[in-house]
Amino acid sequence: MKHKLLILIIFSFQLIFSQSRKINKADKYFDNGDYYSASYLYKQALDKVYNKNLAYKYAEACRLNYDYKNAEIYYKKLSYDTDFNKPMLYYNLAMVQKGLGKYQLAQRNFNKFINKYERNDFYKTKAKHEYISCKKALEMSFAKDYSINLSHCDTSINSIYGELKITDLNGVKYFTALRPDLTDTVNTKLLSLLYSIKQNEKKEVIFEPNDTSNIPNFCFNVDKTKIYFTKCKQKNKKLRCYIYKGDFNGDKVTGIKKLSSSVNFPGYNSTQPYITKYRDKELLFFASNRQDGFGKYDIWVSEIYEDGGNASAKNLGKNINSVDNEISPYYDAEKEQLYFSSEWYANFGGFDIFKANGNPDYFNEPENLGLPINSSYNDYYFNINNEYNRAYLSTNREGVLTDKTGNCCNDFYSYPVQKQEVPEIVDVKKIKTDMRQLIPITLYFHNDEPNPRTRDTTTQFTYDKTYTEYIKMLEEYETEYSKGTKGDKQIKAIETIDNFFSDKVEKGYSKLVNFAVLMRELLDNGEKIKITIKGFASPLNSTDYNINLSKRRIQSLVNYFETFNNGYFKKYITGSAQNGGKITFERIAFGEDTADLNISDDLSDLKNSVYSPDAANERKIKVLAVSFGKW
Repeated sequence: MKHKLLILIIFSFQLIFSQSRKINKADKYFDNGDYYSASYLYKQALDKVYNKNLAYKYAEACRLNYDYKNAEIYYKKLSYDTDFNKPMLYYNLAMVQKGLGKYQLAQRNFNKFINKYERNDFYKTKAKHEYISCKKALEMSFAKDYSINLSHCDTSINSIYGELKITDLNGVKYFTALRPDLTDTVNTKLLSLLYSIKQNEKKEVIFEPNDTSNIPNFCFNVDKTKIYFTKCKQKNKKLRCYIYKGDFNGDKVTGIKKLSSSVNFPGYNSTQPYITKYRDKELLFFASNRQDGFGKYDIWVSEIYEDGGNASAKNLGKNINSVDNEISPYYDAEKEQLYFSSEWYANFGGFDIFKANGNPDYFNEPENLGLPINSSYNDYYFNINNEYNRAYLSTNREGVLTDKTGNCCNDFYSYPVQKQEVPEIVDVKKIKTDMRQLIPITLYFHNDEPNPRTRDTTTQFTYDKTYTEYIKMLEEYETEYSKGTKGDKQIKAIETIDNFFSDKVEKGYSKLVNFAVLMRELLDNGEKIKITIKGFASPLNSTDYNINLSKRRIQSLVNYFETFNNGYFKKYITGSAQNGGKITFERIAFGEDTADLNISDDLSDLKNSVYSPDAANERKIKVLAVSFGKW
C-alpha cells in the first residue's frame, strides 16, 4: 500500500513539474511574440488541469494570434466568474467579439469595461469610442457594395506565411511577404523580403538585407528609378523601423541609403512609405509614431527635394490622425484622395481602410470604404494601380491561407477599379421577400420605459436610444437576478440574463436595422410600405396605464424610422417624396391583456417582476406585418 502511495506521489510531482515547465516555455514564447506557440502549450496545460489564470493567458495568446473564436470562449467563461478580477478582461472580450463581427455583444462588454475600469487612460477613451463605433458597424454591415468584385489572389502570390504590400509595374508584380529564413536551420524564424513575379513565373528576391532586418513594405518613386522601403530590426526587445531608399533598375537594388532624420526621427519608428507627385512636388507619405503626433502611429508627409533630400515632415492633422493608429497611406494625387487604414473612426473591427478628400494642407473627415473592401479583421496597404485599373489590399479576414489556428497571417485581395455595371432596376421582389422573412421583429424595453410614471401616449425618445440605455443595464439585470445565489447557480443565473439579451434584445435590434436598410432601397424605388406594429407590457400596472405605455413604445419605433440615417425616411413618412415612395404605420396597443398570468406583479419582488427574463419578455413591441401596395 505504501509502495502504491509513493508511486502516486512521485507521479503527481512529475505531472506538476511537467505542467510548470510547459507553462514557463509558453510564457517565453508569449514574451517573444510567438503567440501561436504560446497558445498551443497553454492549451495543452489547460487540458490537463483547468486554472483561471492559465485560461486567461491562453485567451490572451489566442487574441494576439487573431484566434478570436477560442479567445472569446475563454474570456466569456472567465467573465461569468465573479471571483476573477482582471481589469482588461471585458475590454479584451469586447475587442475579440468586435473582431468576430458580434457588434452588439461587443457593445455591452465595452460598457461593462467602462463601468468597472477605474483609470482614465487610453483604454477608457478607446472603449467609449468603440461603444459608439459598434452601433455604426452594425448599420454598415447591412449595406454591402455588390458592384465591387473583391477576389482572393492566387497561390502564386499568397501563401500560408503572410503577405504584406503589393503593386504592379511593367507587367511585374512586386510584393513583400513573410517566408521561412532558409539560413536559420534551428528555429522557424520568418523574414519579410521583397519579391517579384511575372505571369505566375518563379518568384525572385529583389534584394536580401545584409543583416537580420525585415522588409515589410516599399514603394517606387514617380519615375520608377528608385525604391523606398522599410527595414525593421528587433533591438533590446524593441522593434526599430526606418525608411531607406536605393537605386532600382527593374531587377536589383543598389546604393542603399537611410533617409535623414527629417523622416527617420531619432528614437521613433518610420514606415510604410508612399510617393506621388502633387502640384509639381514629389511627396513622401509615411506612418510614424514620432513625437508631436495625435496618438500612436500618425500619417506624415515630407517633400522630396530635387537633390533627393527631404523637407521636415508635416503631420496630416486631426481630421486624419487620431489617438489610435493610422497607417499605410496611399494618395491619389489626380483625384486628391487619401486612402489609409485606421483603428479609430467608425470601423468594422481592427484596421479598416478609409478615404478622405483633400490635399496635404487640409483633408476632409474620412469615410469608411465599407463592405466588402473592409472586414471585421485587419485591412490595410490599400493601393490602386491606375495602369492596370486594379486595387489591392492586404487582410487577415476569414478565408486567408494558414496552417495554424486563427487568422494570424495576411493574404492579398484585389478588385477591378472600374465597377461592374449595376442594374438600373432594383430587384424589388427579392427585397420584399427578404423584408418579410425578417418578420416578426420583436423589440424590448426596460420596465416602464420610455417616459416612466406618466400617462402620456407619445414620446420624444427613439427606439435606438431606449435600446442603447437598455443594454447598458445588463450588469444590473445580472446582479439583481442572481441575488441570493452562489457558485454554479449564480453563474447559471447570469448566463440566463446574458442569453436573454443576446437572443432577444440584441437580435431584435439587429433585425430592425436590417429591415430599415432594405426598406430604404424599396422606398428609393418609389414603393409604398405599410408597417403593422403591436405593443405589449408586463402586468405591473393597470390596463389603461399599460395601453398608454404601449403607445409610447410604438411611437419610439416611429421616431426611430423618422431619424434613421439623419432623417432619410422623413420625406417618405410625410408623403413628400417626389418619387411617390411612402411609409404608413398601423398601430395596435394591447396593454397587459395578453401578458403571461404567471408573471409576478409584485413590486416588492423586483427580481421576478422586473429583472427576470420572463417579466422582461413581456415588455415589447412587435413589427407583425409589412405590406406593399397603394395606401
